[in-house]
Amino acid sequence: MNILTHAFWNARDRRLRAFWRLLLLVVAIALLAVAPTVGAGEGLAALHRAGVWLPGQTEALFDKTIDFIVGPLLTVLIVAGVLLGSRFIDHRAPGALGLKLSGAWWSEYAFGLVLGAALIAIVFSAEWVMGWVRVEPRTAPGIADVPVAVLWAFVAIKVLCVGVYEEVLFRGGLMKNLAEGFSAAPPALAALSAAFVTALIFAGLHGTNDNFSAASFYGLTAVGLLFAAPVLLT
Repeated sequence: MNILTHAFWNARDRRLRAFWRLLLLVVAIALLAVAPTVGAGEGLAALHRAGVWLPGQTEALFDKTIDFIVGPLLTVLIVAGVLLGSRFIDHRAPGALGLKLSGAWWSEYAFGLVLGAALIAIVFSAEWVMGWVRVEPRTAPGIADVPVAVLWAFVAIKVLCVGVYEEVLFRGGLMKNLAEGFSAAPPALAALSAAFVTALIFAGLHGTNDNFSAASFYGLTAVGLLFAAPVLLT
């Protein structure tokens, strides 16, 4: 095998090297999930502005309503993209990403739920003790002209969708390939390194969030590491 071929192809695993697999996965997600979802969202928004779809709704209510469509659509397409990438780019079964229902899966799922809730509770408690957050009662809905029921439904749908597609993509496809790319290191160090790099990418991709800052980046990196903990421990 010549040097150029060696740079692209892993002869032992009979597949592309980790860097190229990651690059192809990112391209596949962009083409199969992000582009169609953005297109669908823009198309629906254009129909709304023309008075064809959901006429009469305020912009705030329309923004929340449209998320009930584009959120699940993006989730399904990202999960499908990761599974297709896993099968045809990585040459691995879905079970290698933890997506295989079994008795062991359900026990690890329960453990992950408890651990995830505990980690977030610890983060919140630490922030509260240090005075970084405060709890205040709310007497009015958070967004004018949007019914409280719609806001609660929006939160539920968003949490479910984001929780699924971010974890399948970041702690599934990306972290798995990164760990294999660090195969020269001991397995534990390779997994921790993959978790750290994935957390950095996770934080960076939130750069378009409102009020994003350096502090946000550091906090999101820490959160990314916490989200990787259940994967590392199971």
